[in-house]
Amino acid sequence: MSDLKVLDLYSGLGGLSLGVAIALRPKEIIGLEINKNAVDTYNLNLSRYNAKAFRQDVLQWQPEGHYDLIIGGSPCEPFSIANPRRKGEKHPLFPTLKRFYDIVLELESQAFIHENVKGLLSPRHRNIYEEQVRRLKDYYNIVYGVLNSADYGVPQKRFRLFTIGIHRSLGKKPSLPTPTHSEKPVVTIFGTMPTWLTLREAIQDIMNIPPTTILRQEQVERIKRERENTKGIHWGKMEFPDNLDRPARTISSHTLEGTKRETIVVPVTEHVMTPTAGWVGHSDWGSRILSLDKPSYTITHAHRGGQLIETLYRRLTVREALRIQSFPDWWNFPQDVSITAKFKLIGEAVPPILSYKIARHIAITMGWEWHPPKQEDFQLPYFERAFPELLAVTQR
Repeated sequence: MSDLKVLDLYSGLGGLSLGVAIALRPKEIIGLEINKNAVDTYNLNLSRYNAKAFRQDVLQWQPEGHYDLIIGGSPCEPFSIANPRRKGEKHPLFPTLKRFYDIVLELESQAFIHENVKGLLSPRHRNIYEEQVRRLKDYYNIVYGVLNSADYGVPQKRFRLFTIGIHRSLGKKPSLPTPTHSEKPVVTIFGTMPTWLTLREAIQDIMNIPPTTILRQEQVERIKRERENTKGIHWGKMEFPDNLDRPARTISSHTLEGTKRETIVVPVTEHVMTPTAGWVGHSDWGSRILSLDKPSYTITHAHRGGQLIETLYRRLTVREALRIQSFPDWWNFPQDVSITAKFKLIGEAVPPILSYKIARHIAITMGWEWHPPKQEDFQLPYFERAFPELLAVTQR
């Protein structure tokens, strides 16, 4: 255990905290989060790592204490391209971005990590984001960029903006971690970079969990007829094929009020669909088809119900969503957290494997002690595939 103290703002259920805890083994991690379900889930799982979350509105919190590292992902709703309604300054959560950087300035931690959606770099929001970066540049050396989780051993294509800062007084310059995986094998001076992890690798051993709802046979037949008789099937506003042999698309948490939410279906031996998929002119977010032969796409938090295997159609289970986000199999939720709330928390989280690799990278830059990953921490079937670059070093 190190003497480091970490503050996690807008901690959610603890994806960032978990990766940091495993990599750095800090003396203490304090999480601040307004969502009760998130706080309860955080404390249920992370107490083993000297981490504790408190229910607190970060906008109202008066900064106090000393922290070596401040981490956090401020709410993304004001800047997300998935949010069709209020955005930017019109959104009630808009002040949360500035508040994160206010607290960093006030507490002057040695380093910080901030995560948000890549929409912050869009023409509409870029000035808002860069204004916050400029405020800190007199005090921190800063680097930022969009990272794809699939490039770091997470079985999901998830693009998020990460900002890393190191206090100027330390004389160190931050950088973004080098990818450890690639879509196709890439030869480097260190050898061949492993390929992205796949949806199959993430959930193959748990795909046969019985579904919570099953379509009637006449519904199945109707879907088949529609697919056979239609040249161009309208799958909502965009096509979203998913493929068990490719990384899953981003698991996000947004809810489209007044409409169905985006879903995903897990195929086993052939194309399968959600109950409403296949209807010409259908344009809600409840229909997504997956294919074994196409890239995998976005997964959101409403993955309830559905069916399984060929004529049995279903959506992802909570455990499958956790696997795709790289949460270990020992991760659980309090009994009073609803299915909808679970998916929302999962979708909002930073994948722990990615946060581990970012934390390790910062530790090397800072000269902090870091710890290699262990199977008991990342209790996942694809553990060795996710960390080949580190396991090779520790086994020498």
